[in-house]
Amino acid sequence: MNKSKKNDITILVALKSVKEIQLVEKIVKKLGTNILTASSTKQAQDMVFNRNLDLAIIDNEMLSDDDLKMALLMKNKEKGNILPLILTCSQDKPVNFALENYREGALDYLHKPLEPDMLKNKIKVFLKISNQQRIINKQVK
Repeated sequence: MNKSKKNDITILVALKSVKEIQLVEKIVKKLGTNILTASSTKQAQDMVFNRNLDLAIIDNEMLSDDDLKMALLMKNKEKGNILPLILTCSQDKPVNFALENYREGALDYLHKPLEPDMLKNKIKVFLKISNQQRIINKQVK
């Protein structure tokens, strides 16, 4: 699903829970950014490769597919750009699980159920980083 706004900031949301997707959509709408939702690993992988993304929020269960992991890693190596990645996971995951996800390229992770204010603040910080990256890239060119 593609919900376009007038600016060029785009967030990929690949979550299994409809309730979580709706929460992210509500926050993103208030921030005035574009949102792309993926309901499958394949769809998320295609969006990572074919869209200009500023942030990805992905359910860790979707990252069990090596193809999506590879797409995220390749995207992060492309032209030195970083695609900020927030992973969501259930609270019963051990600490070493978080460390493994950081090695996979996640910049942050959130436990489910998602807390709206925490999610909103993380989205705002990562979008600010993405915007600074765009400014630097324009100056370099």
